[in-house]
Amino acid sequence: MTPRLRILLICFILAAAIFGVDYMTPLGVACGVVYVAVVVVALWSPQRIDVIIIAEICTTLVFLDLSFSARRGDLWQDLANRFLAIFAIWVTAMLGLRRKRAEERLELLNETLEHRVAERTETAEQRARQLAQSITELEHSNLELQRFAYVASHDLQEPLRMITGFCDLLQRRYQGQFDERATQWIGFVVEGGRRMQILVQDLLNYTRIDYQARPFEPTDCGAVLQEALANLRSSIEDLDASVTHDPLPTINADSSQLLQVFQNLIGNAIKFHGDAPPHVHVSAQPHDDGWRFSIRDNGLGIEPQFAERIFEIFKRLHGRDRYPGSGIGLAICKRVIERHGGQIWVEPGETSGSVFFFTIPARNGHE
Repeated sequence: MTPRLRILLICFILAAAIFGVDYMTPLGVACGVVYVAVVVVALWSPQRIDVIIIAEICTTLVFLDLSFSARRGDLWQDLANRFLAIFAIWVTAMLGLRRKRAEERLELLNETLEHRVAERTETAEQRARQLAQSITELEHSNLELQRFAYVASHDLQEPLRMITGFCDLLQRRYQGQFDERATQWIGFVVEGGRRMQILVQDLLNYTRIDYQARPFEPTDCGAVLQEALANLRSSIEDLDASVTHDPLPTINADSSQLLQVFQNLIGNAIKFHGDAPPHVHVSAQPHDDGWRFSIRDNGLGIEPQFAERIFEIFKRLHGRDRYPGSGIGLAICKRVIERHGGQIWVEPGETSGSVFFFTIPARNGHE
């Protein structure tokens, strides 16, 4: 049996098993996660068309399970969940194919370069030019990937707005004409659409870090912090939070991206609070050839085993029902700080809470 057939057989078996489990015990939106795993397995196939075939099969199975859910009376709630599942399947398939195509192009470039080196002995200057050309093509390929993610996220906003808008209109115009269960189901659809809008907007913010980056310039961190606090004023007042800070330096940075870092870190410190009113303190100290910033809080704290995982995209330590959000904020912070040539990490507080540190060198690397 060829590797391609073996991968397809594994995908068919996994999809059938997931379908069976979902039929017996409806998984809701979680079915999208397990079907995404099937699509990821399909990415190992040497043929890109196999990924599309597996994604179509998974989509078909999701719709079949939706028809069974309809007979069980859970149509509206399951409709919202299945929409999210199908979205996850196809986003994974498209991004995976794009990545696969880029890797194939890079592999072809590497093979071409090795073949040329083997054919003749080149001068050091010629080899340097070829390496620079390969790097340029790789950067162009990465830029295409970022552009694809940006365009995909941007174009998804309009259909999401239509779904949410019309369901909200249906809910308001025919209020009182539906029974309690139907009203609840429509609410599930509206809530699911709004959550997806937040997710898409956060994905846009994530791709904009490199795709719409601005040049570094002298930036007053104190002024950026005040702008972040103004944006967070509603949360600060609602939770009776207090935010203090030491004098902050002027550094070479992208002010809009530094604003995202302050806003995400302080917003998280306020959101994940304990029994006491939230208190956040921001400070900065000279560090090597640059500055080390710290954001200290008295909140729930973070276990040491999660200190690195929290900076991965979509990683959450708490349930969405208690603490809303998409799980992208800290990933955005990490990507921004790395673009500025620094590092970001978290440590436990002295008595409670956590302390987030990040460094900004005097000479930034990825302008």
